[in-house]
Amino acid sequence: MSKEKERLKKTIDLHLKKFVTAYFKNEAEVKISREVKALKKYSFKDDAEKAMAELLTVSKVTKELLQQEEERLVFESMKRNKGEA
Repeated sequence: MSKEKERLKKTIDLHLKKFVTAYFKNEAEVKISREVKALKKYSFKDDAEKAMAELLTVSKVTKELLQQEEERLVFESMKRNKGEA
């Protein structure tokens, strides 16, 4: 029973991680899509450069958010595993 419970828990953790990653990836794609649309509206080179800088910033922030969420999930999983041991 213990092995089955552990296997089930690992499966649930994996699916949760995939769900959270997919959610944040989708949110990031929506934000980047908005930025690309905004970029297309710019007609001058300086404005386009500013828009590209903003797009890179959004990309970096999104990457940081994904990393933080992954770290949080790992920490929670470790904490949960330690609590059951």
